[in-house]
Amino acid sequence: GRMKAVALDIDGVLLKGSQVLQGARRSIQKLSFNKVPFVFVTNGGGVSEEDKASELSLKLGEKVLAEQILLAHTPYRDLVPKFEDKKVLVLGKKSCLSVARNYGFKNVLDADYLFQSNPLCFPTRKPVSAVSSQNHADRSVEAVMIFHDPIDWSLEMQLLSDVLSDKSSGEQIPFYACNADLVYATEYHLPRFTQGAFVSAFQHLFYKVHSKNVHVKYFGKPQKEQYTYAEKLLHQQSHRLGTPLPIQYCFGVGDNPLSDIKGANEAGDIWSSILVRTGIFNSLDSNDKDNPADYVVDDVEDAVDLILKL
Repeated sequence: GRMKAVALDIDGVLLKGSQVLQGARRSIQKLSFNKVPFVFVTNGGGVSEEDKASELSLKLGEKVLAEQILLAHTPYRDLVPKFEDKKVLVLGKKSCLSVARNYGFKNVLDADYLFQSNPLCFPTRKPVSAVSSQNHADRSVEAVMIFHDPIDWSLEMQLLSDVLSDKSSGEQIPFYACNADLVYATEYHLPRFTQGAFVSAFQHLFYKVHSKNVHVKYFGKPQKEQYTYAEKLLHQQSHRLGTPLPIQYCFGVGDNPLSDIKGANEAGDIWSSILVRTGIFNSLDSNDKDNPADYVVDDVEDAVDLILKL
């Protein structure tokens, strides 16, 4: 038996919005039954790995461990030693603050906090409750991390522009994003904007206003780091299953050629890419022309059947 392992995307592969896609449950059962190590690698996030694991366990009817979950922002854990005491602006929905704190970042705040502590920064909105003005003015923001899709674009772009153009430190403060995808597949009939769309629009706007480029360090698919992290989790998983041989073949299964397929194609020799037709890629073409996958199949169950056969 050649040692195989699988990295499964979630949205457009196993789920569409809250719907479980056909064959998703059987696919997970087949991988478990055959003792094939697998992890879920999603460009989604905004929740803890534990919460995502419980949600998937419930939907897929199989116990999923937090150690099998690689969210877009999971690699931010590695930034904790560098930034744990630094003042970090976190972008994304409210739950992102507690995710950041659970990782070990001790001094995080969000755009809303900055607004409430100085409402003049965003004149079109009235503050709900003035934060006591012990406003952090003594210390400026030292890094920015996007954890999930920003929801309040106008406020967040305004404040992001302020903190990234602040000249006090000489150079731009570190700015991290974890999902370069422009769109993703939901229950809606057209793909919806996601984090990469925000960053892309912001970069354009920042350049127009300040005549200089924003430097963004990306994590998430298709970045190589995400796949290195996935390999680490897959090795741990194979040890838990009692099959601790070196993994020889990793299969990246996804629906988005620009992130899932490009990522797996560039992740190294042991990786192969499998494109499914249940999400972003649903054209009649036999493969994507810009980022062709090694294999194209109809859905995740066909992908798993193929992996078990190879």
